[in-house]
Amino acid sequence: MDPTTGPTGPALGDDGLLVRYFLDEAPAGSGPAFALDSAEDPLNLPLEYLESVMHYVSDGGRRGLAFDEAGRDDAARGPIGATKVETLEGTYELTIEVLVRVDAAVGGGSRIVHVGRNNASALALAATGPDELEARWNGVAVRRWDISAYQGASHVMHLVADTAALNPASRFRLLIDGVELNPAVAATLPEDAPLVIEDDSILALGNRQQDRTFRGVLFYAAIYDYAILDDTIAEHVGALQRSDDTPR
Repeated sequence: MDPTTGPTGPALGDDGLLVRYFLDEAPAGSGPAFALDSAEDPLNLPLEYLESVMHYVSDGGRRGLAFDEAGRDDAARGPIGATKVETLEGTYELTIEVLVRVDAAVGGGSRIVHVGRNNASALALAATGPDELEARWNGVAVRRWDISAYQGASHVMHLVADTAALNPASRFRLLIDGVELNPAVAATLPEDAPLVIEDDSILALGNRQQDRTFRGVLFYAAIYDYAILDDTIAEHVGALQRSDDTPR
């Protein structure tokens, strides 16, 4: 992969890329109807401005999708049935990649990226407060991380899952700006636990089905269908720190 920077945005590699949302459809406001997927066979997500807390912003030269209150209903979300995201069913490994600033969240878990039905996240990176993130797999919160050292600013985050890893410590990893955090083990799954995606599941950014927004800004989100290696993560961190908007 060659994440060299283009004139106004990153040129990230697309090996194993499933979806990628630059979230730069507007510099401000709630005009766009969809968050656009730049990957092949795009899965564009309808933007549901249900409680008027979600809108586009420009922050420090970056465009992103802002959420003004935690625990509201707005989100970018859409069904995944008969789409490429449904191919995650049965997988043992994947990576969620985001650039995000989390200012507040609900204790039940504000979803930054969610795949699942209702409150049952087959897969999720969630915030349970401004200083804690958690990973969910098959409806279970499996790991939590203290992110208090990263409050108040946007960061590149990678949730790397490999449930078939021989070392249990390698099955769910969180890296922030390329630095791996020590987890608290919330639950232990059987080794080789494949991802189970229920019928009528959705992909959502910034929420789940309802009332789980976080307060902050999601600038970029992507999902890869494999566990990205640390060297590639470091390359992507550098590219996204320079720019997270669509290369032009």
